[in-house]
This record gives sequence, C-alpha cells and structure tokens, in this order.
Amino acid sequence: MNDYFGNVIKELRTLKNITQTQLSEGICTVKHLSRIENNLANPTLLLLSEFSKRLGNELFDYIPYISEPNAYQLKREIQTANDLFSKQKHDETLDLLLNSEILNNTDCTIVNQESAWLMGALSNYVEVPITISIEYYEYILRKTREFGTIYELFDFPLSPLELRIMNSIIVLYLKDSNFEVAETLLVKSINNYERHNTHLTDDVYSRFLYNLSRLYLELNFYPKSVSVSKKGIDHCLKLNKTAYLADLCNIYGRASYKADDIEEGKKYLRISIELYKLVNAHNDYEKMYKTLKERYDL
Repeated sequence: MNDYFGNVIKELRTLKNITQTQLSEGICTVKHLSRIENNLANPTLLLLSEFSKRLGNELFDYIPYISEPNAYQLKREIQTANDLFSKQKHDETLDLLLNSEILNNTDCTIVNQESAWLMGALSNYVEVPITISIEYYEYILRKTREFGTIYELFDFPLSPLELRIMNSIIVLYLKDSNFEVAETLLVKSINNYERHNTHLTDDVYSRFLYNLSRLYLELNFYPKSVSVSKKGIDHCLKLNKTAYLADLCNIYGRASYKADDIEEGKKYLRISIELYKLVNAHNDYEKMYKTLKERYDL
C-alpha cells in the first residue's frame, strides 16, 4: 500500500469532524492510527475497509491517486473537472484544465490520463490548444497499457476510463465514415465492459450502446438499431441514469418507425422530446419537434 494513504484518511476524517479516537475505536489504537496518518505505517486492507465504513464508504475511491502526497486534492480537482464537463460547462472545464496548478503539476498517471481525455472530449465543443487525433488517444492509452494494434487491448479487462478513451477513438472513426472499424471497436468495447464490469454503472456503457445503435440506424440496419437502443434504454432505466436516455429513445423511435413498428416509433419519439426538455439538453425544442412531426407524422 502506498505511503500517502494516510494523508487521505486524515483529510477525510478532518472534513467529517471525526476525532482519531472516534475513528480508531474498536479498530486499532489511536497511536497506530496516528502512525498511519503520518505515513509511518501502512494500513492493511482490513483496516482500510473498517476506516472506510466510518468515513462514508469512499476511502477506496482514492486508491488510484495515492502515489501523490496531495491525493485527496487531486481526486477532488479531477472530479470537479468531470462534473463541469458532464453539466456541459465546457468553457469552465477547459479553464480548470489549463489553469489548475494541482492538475498541471502532478506525475499521477490516472490524473494525467483523465485530464488528457477531458481535453479531447472538449475539442468537440470548444477550441482546445492541442491537436486531437486517434494517435493522441492511443498515446494516452499507452500510459497504462502496452499494445501493438488497438485490438490487442481487448485481451485485458479495461477500466471505465480506458473505455471512455476508446469511445473517443471510435467517435473519430465515425466522423471519418470508417464504419467497419467503428462497429468492430464498439462491439468489442461493449463485450469487454459486460464481461469485466459486472455492475455496469458507468455512463460509458450507455455511450457505446448509443453510438452503435446510431451507426446501425445510419446504415439502415433497423432491427439491429432497435435491439441495441432498447438495451441502452433498459440499462438507463434500471440504474436510474438520465445520461443518453433521451438520445437512446430518439434512436429507438426512429429505428422502430423505419422497421415498420410505426406506433412504437412515434411513442418513443414523443418520449425523447419530453426527456430532452426535462434535462434541458436542446436549444430549440419546438424546431426539433416540428422536424420530427413532419418526418414521422407525430
């Protein structure tokens, strides 16, 4: 266990106004906890588990960051950047990435990887100071993986972050109309996630299902698009996740309509409009509705 885990324990304990006596009671001596917090002793997994229960079950979330003394601040800063991006505050996200002293002065691999992915994702919305390419994303992946061709990556259980980077690569292939490679990578990514991430809670899974169902729709493979988008809708509803739900309903509705399930298609297109309004994800709902109404006779 890394020596700097003690810093995180101390930060969380102080934040939650828990004394050393309260945290260590029934677990270890106050003296031993003090040694851990001062990085003079390494906590065992059993101790970490017990400490985590009293600190809000979030202690293990810091494991990827504990190679740095300021692990607590690093994790919080990169989480803030991710939160801003998920709320579509693109300018604020870019400003944080460019000007954060913490993020720009760390050797922590996962933080650098997450920052780089965010910069690439932002390039779809705002101008960024670097060139984003497939090679750029492959370079990011090589920070944690050794591989020849990108297909070799699927021999390993990929983390949600690595899969987000993979999704960005896929988007570039889609933009270049390289549909064959995009489909192969999407199918492999979905299979990898389903095999190795049993809880399926990360939004990247919804992104893969959305991109694959949209690709099948554009290629006029309507039954496949219906099947994949419905899988995505069920996943979002099961986990009560709104990200991509409106988009998936839109794809499912259009694909169902094209597959001659007219009423089902109309139903889900109407649902998609209401969901877009609910999450405030579109600038002109009336124009969108008018377009869908004319095209699908809603």
